[in-house]
Amino acid sequence: MKKTLLITSSAPGLSGVGGVLIRDMLAVEGLDKVSLAAIISPSQATQADLSRIEEFQALEPQFEWFPEPRKSLLGSLSRLQHRVFRYDKHLKMLVRDAKAFIARQDPEQIWVILNSTTAIDLAYSLLPDLKCDLLVQVWDDPYHLCQQRLIDRVTRGRTMSRFQTLLRRAKRVGVICEEALSHYGNLSTVPMTIVRHGLEGTLKTPRWDFETTNEFRIGFSGSLYAFNAWKTLERGLDQLNWESNGRKIALVVAGGHIEFTSRSRADARFVGWRPQRELHELLCSCDALYLPQSFSSADRALTQLSFPTKLSSYVATGRPVIAHGPVYGSINRFCREHQFGAVCDSLDPKAMLTLLQQLASDEDFRKQQAVASTRVAQEQLTYSQFANGVRELLGIQKPLTGAA
Repeated sequence: MKKTLLITSSAPGLSGVGGVLIRDMLAVEGLDKVSLAAIISPSQATQADLSRIEEFQALEPQFEWFPEPRKSLLGSLSRLQHRVFRYDKHLKMLVRDAKAFIARQDPEQIWVILNSTTAIDLAYSLLPDLKCDLLVQVWDDPYHLCQQRLIDRVTRGRTMSRFQTLLRRAKRVGVICEEALSHYGNLSTVPMTIVRHGLEGTLKTPRWDFETTNEFRIGFSGSLYAFNAWKTLERGLDQLNWESNGRKIALVVAGGHIEFTSRSRADARFVGWRPQRELHELLCSCDALYLPQSFSSADRALTQLSFPTKLSSYVATGRPVIAHGPVYGSINRFCREHQFGAVCDSLDPKAMLTLLQQLASDEDFRKQQAVASTRVAQEQLTYSQFANGVRELLGIQKPLTGAA
């Protein structure tokens, strides 16, 4: 393996999807230790798992969250001032520190995960002095990242242009799903590979029996962005009065933050972030797992070009998956292609209500969905495919021995 330096806005072992993905990518067989320049806070740096890291450099996070847009001259000046005197000024310091770290490490290739606008702008600023191969990995579309951070139109255009330049300058690009492969393939001619999460050593047998005698548990894990889909689930549960086929419905949520409202007798259990092994056991104890994607037109890039990492955790339980998203979403396409998932492609609470009732009352349907989850876990979201994608991105030959 070539001597590699990784630049990213996360670190292995931190809570959240980024920390999990980076940790698991660095653990793939065939990878040597890498150097890491992480755009994280000092407190986050103390929590990072650096067991697979050769040398480490923490880069102070950027002021990339812009002021709330206001339709006035004063509002426009405030946002311009933020970009020039905070964002761009701080970016220069990050570039200086990153260049010094790169010079000390003298890598043969730089692997950049573009999981923030700062990572995009930092990587672009390093291009003029880059003397080694550049490998680019994309999780979420940069347009969504700009929207999420309230970045103004001019700065967003600059970031998108820089992103496209990075795609063209890279030696290889890693993406998260088929839609992203097609979309970014139109922007660059460099080789691209899908690096999609798969779990190793977890239970992959169908499970459609109820966990308890009197409950129907619906599980959800991770961060919530699909608020319109979530509201539809809430309204559907309210219309059922949180009960179906003689069973009380319970909603079990694992994550850092959740918003929930109900106008009826609800049973929502928030358990916070859990380690991977504990999360797997928690999800296994649920009877179905909820996977939403946003229906909002403003989130179309996220829905179409991203792929929820939580799906690999879901199917590893062998439990039915409730896939809730628009027809153009990456998950909806994945479900159609692989004949998988109890799919709801509507914001009509009645459609969700009907689907929940079917899962609660129809054992054959639950069994069909559980078998489909297991098949997807064994054929599509495998650890072997994940590991091969990581190695292909980093230019590493597959080991002659080993499970991956």
